[in-house]
Amino acid sequence: MDITVENLKHKHTRASEALAEYSNKISDRLITGNVHKSLIHKFNIISAWVSFLEDKIVIPKTIEGVSPTPIVLNIPQVVSNRAVSISIENNLGRTIPILVAPNWSLTQEAAPLLEQGQYLTNVLNGSVGRSLNLIYKSDDNITRGSFSFKIHSSDHTTFTINFPKTSDFNGQKLIVSPGVTNITSLHHEINGGVNALSIGNDLNAESIKKYNKILEQIAIELNISY
Repeated sequence: MDITVENLKHKHTRASEALAEYSNKISDRLITGNVHKSLIHKFNIISAWVSFLEDKIVIPKTIEGVSPTPIVLNIPQVVSNRAVSISIENNLGRTIPILVAPNWSLTQEAAPLLEQGQYLTNVLNGSVGRSLNLIYKSDDNITRGSFSFKIHSSDHTTFTINFPKTSDFNGQKLIVSPGVTNITSLHHEINGGVNALSIGNDLNAESIKKYNKILEQIAIELNISY
């Protein structure tokens, strides 16, 4: 039967428990003065090996990334033609543009409901303004996913911004360019994001064999079985 990381972890846990029991026995003998130096030497060596293996034998675990709670906004309107942008800073202060249009012409006076949704669609696909690369990479160059948008067909005046699966924007607020007349307060902070994370590494066959040999020797020294 092949030895797995889970098997090694079980053995390491048992070895740690047995070492604690062995330590208590030495302590009791020290009180009476009935302890040989070789027992202390043996304890120190085994303790060093158990401590060494603790960081080596880690069962791999993956934490799935989670996107922050989406934000619902009005489709921006302006007093007159002007540049419009919506962006956000990540946790290290880097500004990430989400939506950019150099000449936004959707004004309050000339904005039928259906036209508002179509206008934003045109902005997002690049036919108005410029299309953005909405894939987000963290400052350590890890791809965390993409921003995305959903225009609400029920009213044609609002849309949702969905965030990449990351905690990099937690606690931040969207930044809207001046001149937008219908997005006046963005007091809701972005929250709920979680970065994907892998804990522990898969051990190769050589490492498993080596660590298992050490643990088997510890079992012999401590007179235990796994």
